[in-house]
Amino acid sequence: MASVVSGDDLKGQVSATFVVLVIYPQITREMIHNTIPPKGVWRLIKTEVNQSFMKQFTPKERRMISKLDSDGYNDLDLPCLYKVIRYFLLIPTPRKGWGQRPQPEDQSEGDDIERMKRHCSDIIHRTRARLTESERHFFSRESIEIAKRMDNRIGSPKNGFESRIQNVQSNLLIQEKYVEALEKNAEYQGIVPIICFLNLLLKRRKFKTQTI
Repeated sequence: MASVVSGDDLKGQVSATFVVLVIYPQITREMIHNTIPPKGVWRLIKTEVNQSFMKQFTPKERRMISKLDSDGYNDLDLPCLYKVIRYFLLIPTPRKGWGQRPQPEDQSEGDDIERMKRHCSDIIHRTRARLTESERHFFSRESIEIAKRMDNRIGSPKNGFESRIQNVQSNLLIQEKYVEALEKNAEYQGIVPIICFLNLLLKRRKFKTQTI
């Protein structure tokens, strides 16, 4: 028998999706901002002899990479950023290595990138469009901790990434521009049900507005 999906489960999935698609990439870009300029990465990619790095990418990711020279890191999503960082060693390797789950005491930038990558993969590829209560709490706690560490590194603890994540989790505003942002990632399995859910909420809100 199919399980009942609560509104809180769906809202938790919506806010988590926004965090991994929008805020996580912002945190990651901030980490590598002063390590190497995007034009430098673009030159490394273009001059690679056998182009083995580019062969790792999907067509969408290749389009993102092609804009490094003009748009910088801004067009790269988290999976694409992760590949660039890992291949060119833009951030020191996590304590347990790339692709391994960090332990709670592992708190370097590399460890946090690995955490974000794992959360992102879980959220955008899951087949059921919901997060259980325990999953929501775990995701929220780790995301806040990652954001707090990043805020401390860059010296903006009051109005930084932690505040952005808390605002999303506590006061999610369903807006057309958010749906549009998700639709750009509709190839991921876990995104389509979220888009349908948000479109339904938007239609209901418009109907209520028209009938007042």
